[in-house]
Amino acid sequence: MIQKYKKSDHHIRAVIYDFDGTFYYARRLRIWLLIKLIKSAISSPIQTYRALRIIQTYRNILEEIRYDEKVLSSTVEEHIHMKLTARKLKSTIDTVEPIITEWMEKQASNMIPHCIRKKTLQFIQRMHESQIKQGIYSDYPAIEKLKSIQMANHFHAVVWSGEQSVLSYKPSPKGFLKTAELLDCPPDEILYIGDRAEVDGQGAHQAGMHFTHVKKLTASIIALAKSDPQLCLNQLAGLAE
Repeated sequence: MIQKYKKSDHHIRAVIYDFDGTFYYARRLRIWLLIKLIKSAISSPIQTYRALRIIQTYRNILEEIRYDEKVLSSTVEEHIHMKLTARKLKSTIDTVEPIITEWMEKQASNMIPHCIRKKTLQFIQRMHESQIKQGIYSDYPAIEKLKSIQMANHFHAVVWSGEQSVLSYKPSPKGFLKTAELLDCPPDEILYIGDRAEVDGQGAHQAGMHFTHVKKLTASIIALAKSDPQLCLNQLAGLAE
């Protein structure tokens, strides 16, 4: 049973990251994907148009169900994201899933190294060298994307919202708490880093974690992470005096 904790003034002992938008610049990736789709439209205009509709609908559906009280208060149906996308487009999962897998996982993974947030990777490396536990909790699968930047071995836990043990989307605290459980660390000793305060921040706070925006990973923070990682984490979490 996953347990909720109240915040204390404990030191930060682990870091959990959002992936999409936190490891890379999301706008750059969307531009890369759009360029690739436009190129594919030259030879396959109908298939490309269909792919664009599916990708856009899939993204929109997630934002719709993210704040659905039924989704946040109870376990959602497995593959609900795919099923709702297919239903809205009057299609089938067998049609939708291969396109989502191809463009939002495989093609995105290939392009992420071109759009990377270098300071995020530098910070992760500093934490890894200091033997700070690290995890990822994302609304989308992250394993293949992690492999594309060769950092999978830096994380003790990788969780996404659609897996059987979560089946709930941010800002629901369920996935945050599951990741904390896998890290064997109480939430009040965890710092969550993301790019959307209204989603990542809200979910982290509901789970009893500390939150900081990825933009706060500045050059001075990276330097502090090398010289004094514990002070750096406490400062990011607002615990340092």
